[in-house]
Amino acid sequence: MRMPPLFRAAAAALLCAAAAAAPAPPAPTTPPESRFDVHLSGVAALQHLHVHPPAAPPAANATVGGLPVAAHAALRALDVHEGDLLIGANDAAIPALPLQAWLEALSKGGGRGGGSAGVFPLVEVTAGGEGGGGGGARMRVTGFLKAEVIPLQHARAVFRPAGKHRQELEAAANKQASAAAAQLNAEQERIRAQAQAIADAKQRELEEETRKRREAQEKAEREKADAHAKAAAKAAAAASAAAAARTAQEKRARGEGFVYTVEFKEAGPMGITFDLANTTAVIGDVARGSAAATLGIRAGDQLVEVNGVDTSGMGPERAGREVMRAEWPRRLSLTVPEVEKPASPRDMELVILQPLLVRGVYALRAPNDWGADLPLAAVDNDSDGDGGGGGGGAVCSGVSVLVTDPDSGCATVQQAVSLAGGNFTAQADLSGGAVVIVRRGSCPFVDKASNVQTLLGGAAAAAAGARSAVVVANTDNELVDMPAGNLPTAGITIPVAMMRKEDSFGLEQVLGVGMPCTGLLAAPGRCAAPSLPRPERGADGKPVRNRPATDVGGRLAVVSARGAREFDWHLALYGPHAPNGTVVNVVVASPSDACDAEALMVRVRGSFVIAERGVCSFSMKTLALQKAGALGMILTNNAATTLRMMAPEEEDKRTCCTAPEEEAKQARIPSAMASSALGAWAEAHARLGGVALARFFYEDYYGAYG
Repeated sequence: MRMPPLFRAAAAALLCAAAAAAPAPPAPTTPPESRFDVHLSGVAALQHLHVHPPAAPPAANATVGGLPVAAHAALRALDVHEGDLLIGANDAAIPALPLQAWLEALSKGGGRGGGSAGVFPLVEVTAGGEGGGGGGARMRVTGFLKAEVIPLQHARAVFRPAGKHRQELEAAANKQASAAAAQLNAEQERIRAQAQAIADAKQRELEEETRKRREAQEKAEREKADAHAKAAAKAAAAASAAAAARTAQEKRARGEGFVYTVEFKEAGPMGITFDLANTTAVIGDVARGSAAATLGIRAGDQLVEVNGVDTSGMGPERAGREVMRAEWPRRLSLTVPEVEKPASPRDMELVILQPLLVRGVYALRAPNDWGADLPLAAVDNDSDGDGGGGGGGAVCSGVSVLVTDPDSGCATVQQAVSLAGGNFTAQADLSGGAVVIVRRGSCPFVDKASNVQTLLGGAAAAAAGARSAVVVANTDNELVDMPAGNLPTAGITIPVAMMRKEDSFGLEQVLGVGMPCTGLLAAPGRCAAPSLPRPERGADGKPVRNRPATDVGGRLAVVSARGAREFDWHLALYGPHAPNGTVVNVVVASPSDACDAEALMVRVRGSFVIAERGVCSFSMKTLALQKAGALGMILTNNAATTLRMMAPEEEDKRTCCTAPEEEAKQARIPSAMASSALGAWAEAHARLGGVALARFFYEDYYGAYG
């Protein structure tokens, strides 16, 4: 066994010291079996520890050796005396054997080694020394060498890897470090995800609470708004019903004829009976206190429609059956006949001869105490070439009907009053007079009449043969007096009269699109508008055909800046009748199918709408336009013919063209069909733009106009 150099030096020193002859040290004062420990670190004056070589070799069975201590003043202070044996240090004994022998004994498992650990003094041999008695050789201890043998069973060896093994260990360490880092990252990500999930859950919970609060608030607001709307609708309906009842009562008192509609909401006795002696469905009696009496139905009124079914041509028994089989709620439309009354000296009529769109007789009323009387109208049995008179009066010749600019007939600082309308020019011959329409408002009635009279040539306007007049268009549908106030009226030498708003609308619109208009003022019943002759052949050259008794339709006249046209039309078998003889605004639907109220790109409220056939059912178009506020629908066919748009009732299943029954029952506006010729006209009008007007005429023949 090889030993480190330090071990070899220490062992050699000890062996040499043991072999040297030296005087025996003094006998120790401490019993051999006793021992005591001294902490040398606390002795500041101790620089060296001197010992004597052992006097004799240790006994054969000794395990612990010892070195006699040389006297030293510092040691004596620690109660260490000359000759005391140094037997160990730091809890390890000085073996009895030299270092080499001790190591060999331990390696062989011998028992004299003194244990697996030993302390060997590191000494220098000197001669003499402090306090020495005898001056023999001494050894100076400079430190201790502690040796310990560790059995393999208890050893923890340390190796340094090299080569491929080192690379493998480094790779494994790196892999382990990466795995640990990945695990750490995964754990951190899991913690972050968990924290985010908790935050998201809190956010969702907060949003859900906010949504619930908002929905609850919106629901409360809707319920409140619905309650207000229902209350307002109920109040409005009550007010409307009361107003309608008052209007109907006033019209009845004046003897006017009109149409009204009532609704029986709940099933039960209605309280009406029909006059069986009459050929039409005239109410014979209304039970006192009944639902019919509450709704304002009176004896003598004629039933013309039940839930959209036309009963105007039915007798009392058939109309009664129609009422009984109608579903609830039942909507009844009735007409009140006009009561003939003697004409007042202040009553007049405006007879419009041309154009066809506004041809007719319109009621007027003159002021009570001013304005000229009507001149005698010249009678011409066929002055306009339309062929004969009729309607209770002669066909009279007319003059130009004009309007003023501004339409009020009132002069302002910025604008003087001038004549306009139709194809009027400043060079037009007004020697025969003219009927001038002005709107009510902006200045007194007398000023309007004076301004128009001046425009017509002053006193010449009242010359013999001249038939000039001023017609004031009222702002409502009443004919009232036009007081002069304190203004002088002696200079007004032409007739002045008032016209209802609903009658003046068509005239003003026709004149606005440049259509010439002729007419005159006359006493009631004195003159009549020319009747409409029945053509022998239609636009296609075929003979005009009689309309079946169950068919409803006639002539549709339209006017725009492009001129005037006429077309055949058929009324649908659902919804109410089209207005008879009333001028209405017309617009062309965009998109042309008019299937969706929300998709319409033109304003249709207050107008009849021309739509194309196709894409959706007839009644769907009607309901879409009804929702958008239209007055009615004119559907153009995809062929040069017309037909009646029908709902699938039992008697109509033979037809080709039906509308869903539930949709048809909801129709509250009239629907009519015209041929593809109207579609071509509508397409051209849509490109040109401007105002378009229409009027429905009911006729007992069809196929005349295309």
